[in-house]
Amino acid sequence: MGAREKTLLEVRVIHVAFVITWFLFVFVLQVVLKPAVKAVEPVMVGALALAAFSSVSVGWTMRGKMLGLSAEALRRDPDDGAGLGQWRAANVLSFAFAETPTLFGLLLKVLGADWAVAGWLFAGGLILLVLWTPRLESVNS
Repeated sequence: MGAREKTLLEVRVIHVAFVITWFLFVFVLQVVLKPAVKAVEPVMVGALALAAFSSVSVGWTMRGKMLGLSAEALRRDPDDGAGLGQWRAANVLSFAFAETPTLFGLLLKVLGADWAVAGWLFAGGLILLVLWTPRLESVNS
């Protein structure tokens, strides 16, 4: 197994771990915590939604820049260790930013928000985790 394949496998394992944690957050809320539904101030909902949107925006920008730089390095030398390291870092950082809406949704649920409100943040986090799946063509150039 070459360096590219090994790096891709490592990043895919990390990605699966992030997806599993998304489901664990839902499990903890539904089975362990079972928070009571109560009124949450609209200002709090708006602030957390804005924070989630801002976080995703930063993640999107950083992902694009970092993956672009790593793709350029890997086009010159497909086995470049620094380029593969930068590709790995870009993906792991993307997963962290993709999961932040879920964490804000978790906070809203703990505060007492209904799933109709917090569910949007949970859905956004899972959608981003799926969209930002590491791809082999990102490594192979």
